[in-house]
Amino acid sequence: MTEEVVLCKKVYKLLLLFCLLNAKFITTMQAISHGAVEGNPLAYYFVNNNALQYFKLVGVAFLCVYLVRAAKRDLKSQLRVIRVLWWANVAYSLIVVYNTVVYFVQKYQFVQLVNGPPIPG
Repeated sequence: MTEEVVLCKKVYKLLLLFCLLNAKFITTMQAISHGAVEGNPLAYYFVNNNALQYFKLVGVAFLCVYLVRAAKRDLKSQLRVIRVLWWANVAYSLIVVYNTVVYFVQKYQFVQLVNGPPIPG
């Protein structure tokens, strides 16, 4: 592969990762607003202090800087970075889907439908 092709793949996957991280943040906040709890203890601390967006922004910045520095070494390192970005995109896609499901379960109370109708009383 030429360096231009590798660079295009890297930039595309980095942009996709950025979009997925934003989607994760939005779906996490929506799920939390309907009663879900953040599972990551460090992120939970930032949720309690209304600073989750800063935590995510700093994390993304560190990840981007690390991946760009790693990719500058040689072509083999660039290919590794592309694989890391691919797996990160898969992982964050699954998290976004999970957060979306949790959001709808919390918002529309699907748990009550599974356990039967609520007993009046």
